[in-house]
Amino acid sequence: MNIHDVTDVEIPTDECWLAKMFERQKELMDKYHHIERDSGLLQTEQEPPLDHHCKFAQARFKDFSWRVTEELAEAMEAKDDEVHMVEEIIDGLHFLLELTILVGVTHEELVVEEVVNGPSSRLQNLLDYHDQADSIEGQCWRVVYELGLAANCLKNKPWKQAHMMTDSNKFKAQIIKAWSEFGALLRTAKLSAEEVFVFYFKKSEVNKFRQRSKY
Repeated sequence: MNIHDVTDVEIPTDECWLAKMFERQKELMDKYHHIERDSGLLQTEQEPPLDHHCKFAQARFKDFSWRVTEELAEAMEAKDDEVHMVEEIIDGLHFLLELTILVGVTHEELVVEEVVNGPSSRLQNLLDYHDQADSIEGQCWRVVYELGLAANCLKNKPWKQAHMMTDSNKFKAQIIKAWSEFGALLRTAKLSAEEVFVFYFKKSEVNKFRQRSKY
């Protein structure tokens, strides 16, 4: 099953689109938590938001930062196949949403300025904050750069014996910067807010199917 098998996505007219995406990702997270635990690869049993100072939580943050990076690398590789490229970007969006929830950043915090009322306004704000970049590769790199700086806020690395506290405000600010650049990436991929919402929910339905079918 892939996104082309999902035909109908209801567009809400009275609920914030970005909030709905956060809600759906939390549903997916709940199921994947158990799947990853059973695989033996779950770094921590903590419920989100995770403790920024905990080395196991930090390993999970870095894991999800890499998951986003991997999807964006695939998007760059597929840049000549627009449909495939967009699918990889949306996969990256799923992982970025989950990382953001784990960190404890809310959808309200992602809005960089006042927006008009309306269900699409916060999502549209993310797309409008930056101008379209010259290339998909360049904009993917900007997202990865901000995620790298976010990960660099986390100093409790496996080879270090001293425990170091995290500057949580700086860490969260870097995650928000990564979102700003991801919004610009969506814009560079010529996606509208409605298309982002529809593609996200189509892929989330695919992921729910994969969970049920033990893919």
